[in-house]
Amino acid sequence: MTDFDEALGVFGTVATERADRGQGRRLDSEWARMQRERDAAVQSERARLVKDETMQVPDHE
Repeated sequence: MTDFDEALGVFGTVATERADRGQGRRLDSEWARMQRERDAAVQSERARLVKDETMQVPDHE
């Protein structure tokens, strides 16, 4: 193997590792966004349920 081939191999390895880290950050970012959306939906549903409970008129028989 020539020095040039070795240099290309090292460059390819470094480029692949950087791409993997970038992909990991993108996936982490996507996961965090999905968690925020889920948390917002849960909070909204809880608020709706509390509102529904407080607006119910008790039955007087």
